Parts: sequence; structure tokens; C-alpha cells
Amino acid sequence: MFQSYDEVTEHLAANIKAMNWWRWKTIFKYILFVLFLPLCVIVPIMITTNMGEVAQAVGRFSIFFLFLFDIVFLINSKRKFQWKYKELIVKRMVKELIETCELPEKYPGSSLRWTYDSEKAISGRRTAKSGLFIIEKGDRVLGRDKISGKIGLTRFSLSVTKLFREKSRHKRRLRSRRRRRRKKYKQKFRGILFLADFNKYFKGHTLLRDKHIRSFSHLKRYFWRVFARWASGNDLRRIEMENPDFNHKFKTKTSNEIEARYILTPNFMEKLIAFRKRRRKPIDISFKANKVGMAVSSKRGHFKASIFRFMKHGQVKEVYEDLIFFFTIIEELDLNTRIWSKN
Repeated sequence: MFQSYDEVTEHLAANIKAMNWWRWKTIFKYILFVLFLPLCVIVPIMITTNMGEVAQAVGRFSIFFLFLFDIVFLINSKRKFQWKYKELIVKRMVKELIETCELPEKYPGSSLRWTYDSEKAISGRRTAKSGLFIIEKGDRVLGRDKISGKIGLTRFSLSVTKLFREKSRHKRRLRSRRRRRRKKYKQKFRGILFLADFNKYFKGHTLLRDKHIRSFSHLKRYFWRVFARWASGNDLRRIEMENPDFNHKFKTKTSNEIEARYILTPNFMEKLIAFRKRRRKPIDISFKANKVGMAVSSKRGHFKASIFRFMKHGQVKEVYEDLIFFFTIIEELDLNTRIWSKN
């Protein structure tokens, strides 16, 4: 259905070569920054040491100005490198994978469409409606690198997403002795959010929580979810499915047991088990309204470049693996098969 990594990199050879040139150019700028930074301090001091107070004041101002210029130069170089990476690698790979995708002939009326915007993300409203997170008043939803479109008959969207829950504290002013509320936030999710059309409107909500705990961060995530669910008073009830392997990997909660078993057929549970085995990171899955949503927890900076790593078999391959993982969800879970009609 989708091109292999070798096929994609063959088509993007010119872009990878250009990105490698930008990488070495940025490394050279970093070296200039390191060399120029001591000079910003040493040279003005040496020139103005035996001069008057005015000259020394000018020297101090020069140190500050040159230091500021050096920092701005470094920040702009890094931003330009990231922008080039997203344009030459991420955007072009999205285009290459989707536009060359081979769709089965059994899906009449299917099409291939895509958009990519590095500055946008799935909205907070859609994130809340996905049913994957408990978002309370004051929480913040941030994101970037939104990819959306249509593969076959299935519309989809994904973006790198961060969720923060609000913490508050009161700080007393010494002069006025009034309390002022300061907003502080603690991160409760970091990873990729994926939403796709399920082509069936469900009245209830079915949620699959990943049961595997592989690190301390996963353990904290588990206890936070338990507390948040208890505090929200959500009416989801836990049920056991007929597949023991599925119950071992996922905790199934639903507001409508009949509807949940209607969704999670034996064949579909096998597909979810096989899909889950491909990923070491925790995956939560939600079926709500006419959408299937997935939240993949990860601390890695997806779709972000580093000047200290090779392109072709390092960073470029990571972009391919991230994209192909989510694009093939539609194929692996057979979301293009219209066994139900929309209500």
C-alpha cells in the first residue's frame, strides 16, 4: 500500500542531500558561536582597560551588545535549520507517502488528500471530544506538526500534542499584602494524537487503556488516570472481553456494553493485539461519536531535527517510521471497509 523506506529515500535523495548541507552549515555556525563568545568579553575589556570611565562604560555596553548578537545569531540559525528540516524532509515525505499510496480497487470513490502545517495542531475542542483525556477547566492543550487528509474513504488527522493540567498557588505581595493567583502547569501527556473516521456514530463511549507499565513515568501516568477518572465521576464501566490476550494488553471501559462488544469483534480485537505489539510506548484507544482516537505517549521530539545526528539512516528513518506507523492504521484496522452506514 505504501512505499518502503528505501523507495522513499530514493525519491527524496536531493532533499536529503540538501538537508545534510544545511546540517553542516548549522554546525559551522555553532562553532562560530563558541569561538566568538569569548571574544565578545575579552576584546572590549582589553581595549578599554587603561581608558577612562566613559570608555569602560562603552566597553561594557559593547560586551552586552555583542553577547546579545551572538545569542540571537545562534537562535536564528537553529530555527532556520528546523524550518528547513520540516519543509525538505517531513512535508515532502508526507507528500511522497500519501500521493504514491496504492489503494485497493474494492473501495470505489476513494481518494488521497493531505495537508501539513508545522505550526498548527489538533484543536483543544477536538482533543477533548476524542474521549482519550479528561480535560478540565484551566488545562492547556498545545501542539504542532498537524497532518490531516484522506486515505481511501477514511479522513484522518494527527499532531504532536502536549496536555498540561493547571496547578495554582498564592503568592503574597509584601507591599499590598494581597494574594495574587499565579497559574502553573504540570504536563500530563506528551506524544502523538491520532484521529480517524470510523464511519459509524456511536451513542456511547468505549475506551481502551494500555495496561503495560514499563517505566516509572508509565506508573505515574497510570495513577494519574485513576485519580482523574475518580475525580471526574465518569460513568464508564470496566468489562472483560472474550479474548484473554486482549484483556492482558488493554483495560476496556465503556458506557454501553452492547455497543462495545459490537465494535470489538473477535477479528477486530486480533487486529488491535497485532497493532499493539508493534509499539513499545503506551497506546490508548477511544471509540466515540464517529471517530477512533489514539494517544501514543512518547518523550521523543517527533519531527524535530538535531544537528548532531546523521540524516538518512537516523533522523529521516525516524520520520518515516512515525508516519508509516499512523498511516497504516487505516489499512491494518481495515477502517476503509464500510460494514456500517453512518447514522
